[in-house]
Amino acid sequence: MKSIKPRRTVDLVTERLRSDILTGIYPVGSRLPAERKLSEELEVNRLTLRAAISHLEAEGLVVPRHGQGIVVLNY
Repeated sequence: MKSIKPRRTVDLVTERLRSDILTGIYPVGSRLPAERKLSEELEVNRLTLRAAISHLEAEGLVVPRHGQGIVVLNY
């Protein structure tokens, strides 16, 4: 039998953003909304959102650019 693992909020946010990127809601070259707005939309705190964005950055889906925000990469 496969064990059940609890879902952390950061994992749920990461999955949601990954899905939004891969389905084209946030197309390649576009920027994610500002942290404050995105955290309000997803109803999570900004630390959780930053952790999720770090996961996506490690996957090569986004890159934070100083003065430009978080840009969706060509995956």
